[in-house]
Amino acid sequence: MLLTLLRTETRLKYEQTQTEFPVPKDRRRFISCAVNLAHSNSTDFGYRDWHDDDPMEVEMLFGDFVNALLASDLLRSIQLYVEQGSKQLLEEVGVLQPTSHALDEFAQVVANRGIWNGGLSGARTWNELQQRLQARVREYRSFLHRRTRAIPTNILETKTSIGEPVGELADLLREQHVLAPETNVFVDIDQYEELGNIRTGPRVSRPVDYRSVINRAIARRDPRVSYRIGSRRHSWRSHNRIFGSEGRLEEERDYKFVDLDILLKRGENRKTYIFPAFADDVFQRRMKVSGIASDGETIEVERIYGKSETPDQKGKLYNKSVERSYPSDWRESTKKRLATLAANHPLSARLGEAWIRQKGDRDDLEVRDSNLPWEKQFYWRKERIDLALLQLASANQQRPIYSGAEEIFDLSNGNILVFISINQHIWDQYLRFAANRSDVDHGIPKIGRDLQSVGIFKASEHWYMKIAEETGKSAERLRFISEVARVLRERVMSDRKMTYPGASGFSLKESELDAFPKVRAFLEELSDYSNLIMLPHTTKDKDRAFRFKWYFSPILCPYLRLPYKRIKEPYYATIKELAFWLESAGVSSVFSQPNKPTQQSLL
Repeated sequence: MLLTLLRTETRLKYEQTQTEFPVPKDRRRFISCAVNLAHSNSTDFGYRDWHDDDPMEVEMLFGDFVNALLASDLLRSIQLYVEQGSKQLLEEVGVLQPTSHALDEFAQVVANRGIWNGGLSGARTWNELQQRLQARVREYRSFLHRRTRAIPTNILETKTSIGEPVGELADLLREQHVLAPETNVFVDIDQYEELGNIRTGPRVSRPVDYRSVINRAIARRDPRVSYRIGSRRHSWRSHNRIFGSEGRLEEERDYKFVDLDILLKRGENRKTYIFPAFADDVFQRRMKVSGIASDGETIEVERIYGKSETPDQKGKLYNKSVERSYPSDWRESTKKRLATLAANHPLSARLGEAWIRQKGDRDDLEVRDSNLPWEKQFYWRKERIDLALLQLASANQQRPIYSGAEEIFDLSNGNILVFISINQHIWDQYLRFAANRSDVDHGIPKIGRDLQSVGIFKASEHWYMKIAEETGKSAERLRFISEVARVLRERVMSDRKMTYPGASGFSLKESELDAFPKVRAFLEELSDYSNLIMLPHTTKDKDRAFRFKWYFSPILCPYLRLPYKRIKEPYYATIKELAFWLESAGVSSVFSQPNKPTQQSLL
């Protein structure tokens, strides 16, 4: 999605609508060619079984197909700029306003280059060059879609090596004065993860590895072009094999990895938290497209949804009529004070109960509410607020309340798709139950807390159910999420002392994980698909052993009835406990024979 910003059509649209291109002026000198692997028939290689073909031969054919797509798109981008771009835009991009004659001469130079192995020979004009490349793509598609029985011999005998043609084209475009010498040529390959899902059919030797072909292009480190690969994390991190080589792609040496999830997620420094501004921009554009916002009008998320309730405000929204029982050995004055407090400040009363269960019934409670001992302990209180609210909701048989701009941003956790999904579910509730009411203002709506909360819960349920639709071990991941959530939920909800408020997540020693590589890979897959958040964990144990910790993705937490904020220490699990969770979820098969201890000792 982000790579679309680099497309020629996008750049032209910005100029045509007189909108400032959102890239610094000193970084605008580039042209791009692109292939979306999910939308260009690249994944249609799975339509053929290739039973009798050498996997390397299939991989070379795939590379040649991608080469033709990229070369064709680069020429198309040049033509779009020449035909539709203003003189100012061409200067900004670095397209040197070539004449038709100059483009035809360029085509003849390209067609005669050895890199094409004679596949373009005879092309004498710019149009003929484009037609030859497009015809090559069509021949592949005809074969993939079973309209022809075989790939034509002239294509088989003129295969090109992945990445070489686009690098050669970029060099010639500068050399022949079609592009300025300093113009960058970006090669954008999007939805790389789809290559891992192509059906390859049964094979004696090995399956066809399409991702290794793209990796080969990157491994060239060709200075004439710059690659931009769009991929989900799980597909990129798990696969670095290079076509035709025993080597592997190396981060920093062959590529730089930019994790947008990390860039957009909220860190400890609020000044670096850029997601709300990004989400607000998306929201405002949606408001304009829908006709709710007029030209020049700004409608931010908070204007529609309001501010999120404070914890104390949330506590007061839960039913206060439930009888609360306290230990019989507590002083009557303590019970009475908490009961009185619960009538007006139920959150404080719940925190007070946990405080006394932890530290004993010894404090003088006949003081102002603000001077109660638990109210004066800022960090103790902060670490337990979210769990206390969940326990209050559970005790009153109510769903937890989620609403307001800040909470919507937090639940999105830097994922713009989650943010859009939350909005869609909230607006669905609004349009179904409030939009046509006579007492509702039909100008710019202000959607109430209750509709927001229901919409957020439904969005959470949607993302939970969506896990089963994902690739990889999706069914196993869903069962594991369900089982671990059940175990941790029972633990935190029954913890009346709230001794371990961070136990909505779990932590494991790295050394224990290293003994079970398949288990580690399974947990990393959960993180790669954003089902769980995996973080390094600085332990407080005396052994100082390095650990990792896992928390549920925030959007899943309303449905799982767990706190979504990562506060305090997680639950320190053992590898044996993890084994029981996996076995209970029906996914114990991910255990491989460990180095030590034995598998039997765990299960």
